[in-house]
Amino acid sequence: MTPRIATLPPRLLLALSSIVVATGVLGCADGAVDLESQAHPNSVVDGPTCFAEEPGCGCTPGTESVTCVHTEERGTLVLCEAGAMYCVDGVWSECDTVHDWEIPRPKIISAPGACSACNPDCFETDDEPDQTDIDTPPDGVTTDNVEFTLGPPRGIRPIPVISTTGGSGVDTDMDGVPDVADDCPTTPGLVGFFGCPTGAGASGFFHVLPPGASAVDPLTFNVKLTEADIYILVDTTGSMGDEINNLRSSLTTGVLDPACPTLTGVIGAIRCTIPGTWFGVGRFDDYPVSPYGYSSYNDLPFIHLQDMTNSTAAAQSAVNGLNIHNGRDIPEGSSQALYAVASGNGLSYDGNQYTAARTGCPAGRWGYPCFRPNVIPIVIMITDAAMHNGPNSNNDYDGTTLGAVNGGSLGNNNNIVDIGNVSNGLRFFTGSTSSASNNFTKRCDGSSNDNSRDRLIRFSVATTSEITIDLSGSSFDTYIVLYSGTNPTSGRLECDDDSGSSYSSRIVRTLSPGTYTLRIDGHSNDQGNFDLTIGATVTIPGGVPYPDVIAAMNARNMRIIGVNSGPNSAYNDLAAVAAATDSLDSNGDPFIENISSNGSGLDTAIVDAVVDLANFSRMHVDVVVENVNLLPGIPASALVQSITLPAPGCAVGCTGAIPNGCSSCLPGTSLPFQVTFNNNVITPTAVDQVFNFDLIVRGNLGAIELQRVPVRIVVPGNVPTTTYMSGTFSRTFDATDTCDIPPTRPDWGLFQWEVSTPGTTSVVFQFRTAETEAELNSQSPVTISVPTRPDAPTTAQFVDIGDLLTSMGGQNYLPYMRVTAVLNPDAAGTTAPTLTSMGLQYSCVDSE
Repeated sequence: MTPRIATLPPRLLLALSSIVVATGVLGCADGAVDLESQAHPNSVVDGPTCFAEEPGCGCTPGTESVTCVHTEERGTLVLCEAGAMYCVDGVWSECDTVHDWEIPRPKIISAPGACSACNPDCFETDDEPDQTDIDTPPDGVTTDNVEFTLGPPRGIRPIPVISTTGGSGVDTDMDGVPDVADDCPTTPGLVGFFGCPTGAGASGFFHVLPPGASAVDPLTFNVKLTEADIYILVDTTGSMGDEINNLRSSLTTGVLDPACPTLTGVIGAIRCTIPGTWFGVGRFDDYPVSPYGYSSYNDLPFIHLQDMTNSTAAAQSAVNGLNIHNGRDIPEGSSQALYAVASGNGLSYDGNQYTAARTGCPAGRWGYPCFRPNVIPIVIMITDAAMHNGPNSNNDYDGTTLGAVNGGSLGNNNNIVDIGNVSNGLRFFTGSTSSASNNFTKRCDGSSNDNSRDRLIRFSVATTSEITIDLSGSSFDTYIVLYSGTNPTSGRLECDDDSGSSYSSRIVRTLSPGTYTLRIDGHSNDQGNFDLTIGATVTIPGGVPYPDVIAAMNARNMRIIGVNSGPNSAYNDLAAVAAATDSLDSNGDPFIENISSNGSGLDTAIVDAVVDLANFSRMHVDVVVENVNLLPGIPASALVQSITLPAPGCAVGCTGAIPNGCSSCLPGTSLPFQVTFNNNVITPTAVDQVFNFDLIVRGNLGAIELQRVPVRIVVPGNVPTTTYMSGTFSRTFDATDTCDIPPTRPDWGLFQWEVSTPGTTSVVFQFRTAETEAELNSQSPVTISVPTRPDAPTTAQFVDIGDLLTSMGGQNYLPYMRVTAVLNPDAAGTTAPTLTSMGLQYSCVDSE
């Protein structure tokens, strides 16, 4: 190795050899001389001590001078000063600067990064092990019998082995999951995979919770649609031939998304964005009645062709079966088709059924295409026309006005007759006044007496309605008086003589809910038979009204994507339906695409709209506990104390908070939920009890199931005992990635760590170096043991690995280094240490 020198070559940044650059935390505390490091240069010392040559730190008299570098940031530049330090009277001197220069201020570099902007030959890493290092360890990381814990303290610790005196307590493979709850009881595995190796089954949360015990797990969810049910609903009236031909030819052929070249056609491109997408197909024309459609052309408001399926061939076959019909007027029956798709109900017009109600869907499926439960339903409507019974009421179907229903005879007597509620339709009654008394002698606002006989009819109104009271067809000259309530001597509302036909009486008045009294009387001495038509006029809408269409879609959280090849009126209707069903992107724009009237661009329009919906459609996201009972009267939710979102919570990517979640979150938003389990409800029995349930990540308050996380809780029989065995965490460093070998070699420098070693626990660090990675396995380690510390992370500790290797018979300057942390419990195995972090620094030095 080239000796340490104080003379600086011209290209200092590239040629400085063996410069040791240390951050402030590695230097002397308050400039004091560290006598312990002077006396024991290879020892492990806690806290802010001197393990590098720093001004004021201890040195061995007679040690040769060393080069030194000082950096100072000056705006966009960094001032670099280099020179030499000398060991004077056992203390390192200040840096005697002999050369300085400026360099641009560097960008921040992720570890391993440069120790100093002025010395790119020095590198350092900072390693905080986490769950990823155990579940999917990166290259160079190995673990054995350890788990990650959120703490405190946070970090890696040996896996606890739970045994019980009352339960089986057996953990055959000693992986931390008792056999009673271990899916792979004879194969060592991971707690997060219920005792199985990585990838063997679904990962989840496992805990042993005796009464009063609790545990915390992170549940990070990235908002994203992974499943969808898409129903392609096509207008098959006479002008849609080009669009249908384009759909047929592009549904399964051609590469529409270069990111997934093997997934072809519209279906493939959609699955590139939403992998678990199923498809269904249907068509619509209009009711085959004048002036809307033709029965001779087989026009119908909706025909279903294909249930939801994951079969690409089945979807293509259904689209191939789309044929052109007619449609008579301009608007079409698209709203009726949407209603049938969402509700599964049939469609009728003027008493005639044209689409039967859906039956026969598998259990749990719904709607006409048998949508899957807990999967977002999306209708892609392809049309060139506005809607009948859509947002524009000018295009509504004609309704049917119901006539009066025969209510029977009211008799010929002096009794008050109660005919009940009249607000639900018109009713027709006959009766007579000839045998009644002359109970009321005054006519409408008159002062003279008359001798005509009169009848009292009582009725009620259930809902505010326009009520018609008409005596047309009566055999005498009538007049009528309407009273509020049951007393015909007060509360008079209206009186009429001849507003009806042929001297008959008629009142049309909006009445609020309540009871009313009608007096039927005659002019002067007139009396005889009367015909009474009374009630609210009811018009049955033609087809399904627009509010019912939207209600059916919203009841299922259905979304609509529109592809319009027609006029603005068609676009406007589609956009209004999109707004009414929250089918909008984050800017409030509908997922509606306009294409040419010849159908060109239909394939890309569909894919673009689906991608936009998947990537820019906000959704509410929450986490709930599966609704199951673990024991009679004890739901699974009783073991979940809380589901929270630590800061920043819902502030990034969402609009606000909802119980156990966030509202209106954009796809791509990461939500770091934290689940706290606690057992205050299940008491031990003579044997271990195992309980399984799921945490469910939901979209739009349960309309979509985004993810399920299995949970397994063991309540041990009687009192459990927790014991630990030793565990290891190892990371291999490859200096060939950063040092130019030859002519340089790594000078392994400072190693730092943060551990918790409660009681008599310990952490032993093993260091192995070799010329190749394979040779590391056969090398004997150089070791240091971390002394016992309090039950909390220690302040940072350091050691110079190069000096340690040299002093203990190892080899420095070899390109591969493996650091292994051996975590040893106390002798009883009841307490374990925790490794929170460790870091390594090395320099590339000239070896020629």
